[in-house]
Amino acid sequence: MKIEIKELINIEMTLEILEKLPDYRVTKEKIEHNQRDVLFGVLCSMFVGNIEIKDKHNWLEINFNEKYFKRLIGKENEELNIPSYSTIRRMIINIDSTILEEMFREYFIPKVEFNEKTQLAVDGKTMNGSGHKGKYTVKRNVGMLNVVETASKIVIAHRELGAKKSEIPEFQKVLEMEFSDKPFLYTFDALNTQVESLNGIEAKGKRYLAKVKGNQKTLLKQVHQAFEEESAKENNTILEEKDKRESIEGNKWVKERLSF
Repeated sequence: MKIEIKELINIEMTLEILEKLPDYRVTKEKIEHNQRDVLFGVLCSMFVGNIEIKDKHNWLEINFNEKYFKRLIGKENEELNIPSYSTIRRMIINIDSTILEEMFREYFIPKVEFNEKTQLAVDGKTMNGSGHKGKYTVKRNVGMLNVVETASKIVIAHRELGAKKSEIPEFQKVLEMEFSDKPFLYTFDALNTQVESLNGIEAKGKRYLAKVKGNQKTLLKQVHQAFEEESAKENNTILEEKDKRESIEGNKWVKERLSF
């Protein structure tokens, strides 16, 4: 299922979501810039490839008071104050990422068609350009654990991985998200093939395709043992059916020989 980018971007809904974000600024009477408008402008600048804040600021300086942009945000007849670099930076830094992620899920999950063939690939990736190298501080690029619907290529959920956070506990939080009651198949790399995670998936009645590496010795041994046991059961079933079939055929042959 291929989804065009224009189908994903609902301007009215995007503005509505940005409007719901808590504003970190306390003194409301001194606010010069509407947080929703600035963040929508930042989002637009990102769509055209701007990663650094200075590039987002340059884009807003050029476009913030253009008729087409003011029409998008419903302020055609207003003269907007162009936000400074520091204003944009503070707004981005002070966004509540947890609330934003919940809104993100609310926006994208309805765009995925869930059925028995749906695959959700879970994997951790580093976001290029999310780090910062200043004069006195160095911030590494942010790591994200993403849940991708493989057919549409839509990221329907994500968890931020801090400097000391591992993918494993964050994946277990993914298992509790609201889409977990829908039909689909989980896929993930060997890092997330953990007994606790697998038990959590099974407890939800979900299917998964897991990878196991050679350095996961205990788990690999259990997997081999499970396959051997299933193979032995299957072989026993085949032998029992063969014996039963031969017995039936033998009895039939005897009856035919004895019938005069």
